Amino acid sequence: MNGPVSTDEFDRMEEFFSSRGSASLIDLCPLADPTVVEQVMGRGYHIIEFNNLMLRPVDSADADYVVPAPLGISRTADDRYAEWCRLVLRGFGGVVDMPDEAAEILMNLTSVGDTFFGEIFGEPVGAAAMAVHDRMAMLFGDSTLIEARGQGLQTALIRHRIALAARAGCDYAMACVVPGTASHRNYERCGFRLFYMRVNVQRDLG
Repeated sequence: MNGPVSTDEFDRMEEFFSSRGSASLIDLCPLADPTVVEQVMGRGYHIIEFNNLMLRPVDSADADYVVPAPLGISRTADDRYAEWCRLVLRGFGGVVDMPDEAAEILMNLTSVGDTFFGEIFGEPVGAAAMAVHDRMAMLFGDSTLIEARGQGLQTALIRHRIALAARAGCDYAMACVVPGTASHRNYERCGFRLFYMRVNVQRDLG
């Protein structure tokens, strides 16, 4: 978004992925310079997902939110981080055994923020994370076990993090969701609105 992207820059980006045995992945913002789109189209990338980047202003009144019983939210203790990772993966895709690679990705994603357990009657059945930078709160990592859905836990996790963002002096909160999903609807109910749609594209190895 800061100007044209050269062929050499794209080559270096793709080398970063290929040297790690990964396909090249790009989250394509509609505000990107047209040269990015030209490179993507000319190099055989294909669309793998659409994401909505949602945005919401944060004000002082948001800080007053109280999690309603029987729901509960607690910050993840260091000795429970592996448990948090497993819960996230189970909520996303029913994964019980956590591969080392998945754990490493989650650790990298959450190393700059805080993670939380969502509980019903004291039982951890949901998870979420938040990072703050430059008065902007990024909400991510939302995950609820299938059997615990439909009881308002994700909404509580969203509003709790907004409250924390308000107490931290943030001006805005943002999140990325897949359009049309339950998460999309829950974020809209909590006051988030579409800022822009992001296109995730991939170029396979080889």
